[in-house]
Amino acid sequence: MHAQHMPGRLRLLATVILLTLALLVAVPIAVFAKSANGSEGFYRQTNLVSDLPDIARVQDKNLVNSWGLVHGPATPWWVADNGTGVSTLYDGNGTPFPVGSPLVVTIPAPAGVTTAAPTGVVFNSTNGFVVSKGRNSGPARFIFSTEDGTIAGWSPVVDPTHAVLAVDRSAVGAGAVYKGLAINSNEDGTFIYATNFRFGKIEMFNSKFHLVRSFTDHQLPKGYAPFGI
Repeated sequence: MHAQHMPGRLRLLATVILLTLALLVAVPIAVFAKSANGSEGFYRQTNLVSDLPDIARVQDKNLVNSWGLVHGPATPWWVADNGTGVSTLYDGNGTPFPVGSPLVVTIPAPAGVTTAAPTGVVFNSTNGFVVSKGRNSGPARFIFSTEDGTIAGWSPVVDPTHAVLAVDRSAVGAGAVYKGLAINSNEDGTFIYATNFRFGKIEMFNSKFHLVRSFTDHQLPKGYAPFGI
């Protein structure tokens, strides 16, 4: 048997194709190599704040298992601190806000629970989602979900250092477990959406914190449940 020989033009075409493929492979490798040694790259990580010492520019012992993160048009960043049951505020440099006297907002826990476990947090710019405490009422500017099956709202005119319990589904069935929270508006109003990990559903609440409906993603594989949203 004899090996078949490729005509000259086909050999040239094959060489060009192989060279092109080699360049396509080589370019990403070169880019990643430069990024790995730190001489060039797409971004540089700067640790702004941590609960642990000597890791970031700022140490804040409240920032344990930081979860949700959000800000309004003219507000600092608000973080849901899952491990300490509070929300802490930071400016763009990671400095606790306000500077010199940082605000720490306590998230309420349901009955029988010592410390809440906040997860999601959203900013609310509407006049809905009103919370009340004593004689004070006002729209919750920041709303939190928790793994304890609760949703709480914070209003500066109601209680500047504590959120107020607005939804408590900790005793419904085996108890809700909210892992994430989102807010959205349509022609029917503004709603918040909480991922109930334990029940495998997303729960929809209107601007009065009333449960409107719940729904599931039928494309999720068996054994999976909604988490972030």
